[in-house]
Amino acid sequence: MAETASADQPATADPIRIDLWVWNLVPAEAEITRLSALLSDAERTRANRFLSPKHGASYVAGRGRLREILSEYVNSAPEQHAFTYGTAGKPELSGRANAPSFNLSHTGDWAALVVTAGHSLGVDIEAMRPLKEDIAERFFSPAEVAALNAHPMEARVAAFYRCWTRKEAFVKATGDGLGFPLDAFDVSIAADAKPAFLRIAGQSALDLARWRLLHLDEPLLAPGILGAIAIKADTAGQQVVLRPRT
Repeated sequence: MAETASADQPATADPIRIDLWVWNLVPAEAEITRLSALLSDAERTRANRFLSPKHGASYVAGRGRLREILSEYVNSAPEQHAFTYGTAGKPELSGRANAPSFNLSHTGDWAALVVTAGHSLGVDIEAMRPLKEDIAERFFSPAEVAALNAHPMEARVAAFYRCWTRKEAFVKATGDGLGFPLDAFDVSIAADAKPAFLRIAGQSALDLARWRLLHLDEPLLAPGILGAIAIKADTAGQQVVLRPRT
């Protein structure tokens, strides 16, 4: 799962270590009560506004566990964390020296959190479902649409989600959200191809070489779920190491 430097391009800096946390968003009632106590007043109010009790419980499980995990990286109790948000809604820990970079994604009953030091990163996970026919044409680049259509029908759903999660992880890493058009960059999508950026509009070849993509599937994720992590390294040859955490 972890990307390593190629033999002809040795690592030129210390490896980037990314911690990956994955958890279920349908815990027992006692766990929901415990995690709810870690939330801010605003988060508890939001949880109570969900029309579906299941969705409210999933929100508590996501935010509560996020707070709990981040306490392993900073000297602060989970309920004391304060967050600031970028223009596209990307959260950061505020008021903490040397706070780690992190990003959270969820799909269905599962959440995935990535944490690292000193590098902005993004993660996206998606439960694979049948496709609406025009989604790729609306959001992917012409090159990606052609690559997707080259897959046999039985492989097309997985190829679509490889493309989608890699693109979502990138826009989350940049913090631009959909302010960075999804068709303004190309990613590899073939199952046997290395996860990679092939083009990013407005970025030089040097910048392009610094971007990394990591593919996520079983056993790191539950069956039927695919995901990706995007991160920009310091140098083109820098190693990225993925560390599953529990």
